[in-house]
Amino acid sequence: MATIFYGVAGEGNGHALRAHLLIEHLKKKNTVHVFSHGKGYRYLKKFYPVHRILGFHMYYINNTVSSVLTGGINLLKFPLMLLASLRYPAFFLRHNPDLAITDFEPFCLYWAKIFRVPCISIDNQHNITNTAIEDIPSQKISELYSRAVIHGFVPFPAETLIISFFFPSLIKKNTTLLPPLIRHEIQELKKKKYQTNGHIFVYQTSPSYTKLISVLKQIDRTFILYGFNREEIVGNLQFKRFNDNEHLVDLATADAVIINGGFTTLSEALYLEKPIFAIPVHRQFEQILNGYYLDKLGYGVTVPEITAENFTLFLDNKEHYRKNIQKIHWDENKAFFEKLDITIENFEKITF
Repeated sequence: MATIFYGVAGEGNGHALRAHLLIEHLKKKNTVHVFSHGKGYRYLKKFYPVHRILGFHMYYINNTVSSVLTGGINLLKFPLMLLASLRYPAFFLRHNPDLAITDFEPFCLYWAKIFRVPCISIDNQHNITNTAIEDIPSQKISELYSRAVIHGFVPFPAETLIISFFFPSLIKKNTTLLPPLIRHEIQELKKKKYQTNGHIFVYQTSPSYTKLISVLKQIDRTFILYGFNREEIVGNLQFKRFNDNEHLVDLATADAVIINGGFTTLSEALYLEKPIFAIPVHRQFEQILNGYYLDKLGYGVTVPEITAENFTLFLDNKEHYRKNIQKIHWDENKAFFEKLDITIENFEKITF
């Protein structure tokens, strides 16, 4: 049995949803101490004691990452983040962990290095730095920025486990590329074989993309929208606030989905065989890369902006995308858990 410190990024929901699944697995054989902030902290504290820290946050204007706001506000907050991160050394000294795991939470890895504790990185972001992704010429600045952030957040972990729905060649040592992690709730939804209600499921990372709403009003379909912090019906648009059970059923019964390009929702939509219309947040290269491969593999369409014309064309071709999605092989997390368990055992042998 190992004592593990697990740092979880709090930006967005994906890191915390993934961490919840992994913590449940890890707790069967190990003692796990969880650290997070933001949405990650608010979600995970419903299930476990979570040590609250402060972390980085992205700011959006009109479906675009604002470099000025994101950089400026995070720079001003950094001294407080550093102060809050002192929870780590206090717990390192008290509990003497055998291993650290970071899901894109930088302070976990830095403190692990200071205390000479091996750290495993688990995320999808390292596809950008550790694999031979295809070049997207129009996005070089965003790519370089993302590479710098990844190297700064998670420099030289002892082992890197990347989850991905596309599989480029590896270019870094101590790296393994694995299929997406699928929550048990999503697996159960698929087993129930829900019939589609004909609606389109919409989820947006930020409510700042107001053009989306005006375009959807022009299209003769019912849309159920999440991420806008509203609860109302406006014509063919039904806005809902997140409720775990309801929003998952809305996803399972949807005819297709509109998302930005965040990894977790994209992966779950693919698992449920939903054609995807992706509008990546501008300047967020991780989403742009996901959208690029989504398009390339024929699982849906990726566009910089939605129009009534390009969305109608997507609907005309959605069954073609669905057939491609149905060819994906899913192993219900077996390969990932096997690799994770072996990795932990190997580090335990070194530590002990």
